[in-house]
Amino acid sequence: MSNYAFIRNSKPTPSKPPKHLPLARRTSAASERNEAAPVNLPGMVAPGLDPAEAAKERDRKIAAYAFTDVGAEALIHGPGHFIPPADVALYPVITGLACFSRSALRSRVLENANLRPFLNLEPYLRDIVRAFHDSQFKTGLELLKYEARLLLDIHLAPHIDALVHSIRQRAIQTYFAPFASVSLSHMAAAFGWREDYMAAAVVELIGNGMLKARIDSAKGVLVARRQDSRVEAFKNALEEGGKVEKRAVASHLRMKLMQNDLVVKPARRPGGRRDQQQQQYNNCAIIQVD
Repeated sequence: MSNYAFIRNSKPTPSKPPKHLPLARRTSAASERNEAAPVNLPGMVAPGLDPAEAAKERDRKIAAYAFTDVGAEALIHGPGHFIPPADVALYPVITGLACFSRSALRSRVLENANLRPFLNLEPYLRDIVRAFHDSQFKTGLELLKYEARLLLDIHLAPHIDALVHSIRQRAIQTYFAPFASVSLSHMAAAFGWREDYMAAAVVELIGNGMLKARIDSAKGVLVARRQDSRVEAFKNALEEGGKVEKRAVASHLRMKLMQNDLVVKPARRPGGRRDQQQQQYNNCAIIQVD
């Protein structure tokens, strides 16, 4: 997103009144600005900034956590309220569906006491979250097709395609997670898609490294690529056993060489430390005490 950025404290910095105004008028102008200051909405956006940075892939999860941290103070209406409470639920739901796992979606969206009043104002958003949480992907995707409400948001509209695409990818990953293999036709039926469309979406995920699987084109089956823990354990055991065997053979060979006096010792270098100590001892005068 490139039209706004989320901030932790949304109070704008007040500008100084012009110096040519009298002191009384400057004081009254400052007090009017303080009265009209917007309420503090953690994780929300300020006008004129760029909240759509959340749609960028590297920032979506940060945006989702920030939007779901909104507090109950957002329900307080005031003259400086720059975002309706009904819209507060829109951003955490869309970004959360694109980034959160099922457990995070339940804890940070569905069971979020601070966010629940806003979801009650937008029942269709709550229905979408519940559909994806309950693995009713066909229902959730059909509800997302009615994007009129999403497209009316001036900040979210330019980026809704990228976010919906991420939501679909997250849904495929969630659906396939418990399976070792699954038919592409069954997956397509669960999502309400054509089989060729599902195959193309799966190929994209595999190519991006987001899905560890392979497609059996002959059988039309998606097969997971999972490492067998037993195979890995045996492999590590064989590697460690080989290292121990090499050390044992080397130690046995050295012992045999020493037993047969075949160990070649390096020649003592003249002027070494021992030679210097012996020379100093020889040069010492011997004093006999009667």
